[in-house]
Amino acid sequence: MSFEDSVTFWKSEYSKDGSNCQMCSHSWQRDEKRYVYSIRHLYGLAGSRKNYKSRSCDYFQRSLISATEEAVCPFRHFDERNLKMLLSTLHGLEADSEITKSILLERVKNSSSACKLFMKIAGDVSNQVLDSHEIISPVHYFNLFPQVSS
Repeated sequence: MSFEDSVTFWKSEYSKDGSNCQMCSHSWQRDEKRYVYSIRHLYGLAGSRKNYKSRSCDYFQRSLISATEEAVCPFRHFDERNLKMLLSTLHGLEADSEITKSILLERVKNSSSACKLFMKIAGDVSNQVLDSHEIISPVHYFNLFPQVSS
């Protein structure tokens, strides 16, 4: 994700109402300067000038999750009912459609393959990339859903 895209993403996230979460106290309007500096730091544009790498899908798939965790792989961590609901809500896939069944079947073998299949269906990533052994990052997945609110 480019620096500009990252700022846009975090501005969108931190501008949302966090009143439904006891632990949320973020406010883009109040802390924009601090947030932009932090993003610049992550991209090696400020501070120590070290360019940090983003977490991989494998990291999120292997992570143990807690009740307050938001950054998880739904293809790995969601039960069947919640994954069907996510696919239906975010992309309009019917819970009992052949596409949904294919995704659920694929995730039994490999959650990354299920994610690639979903993105192929959603049209986010070219077939050439999906058919290769190129790594798909969490950014590919999250870019499908810019309208999702926390």
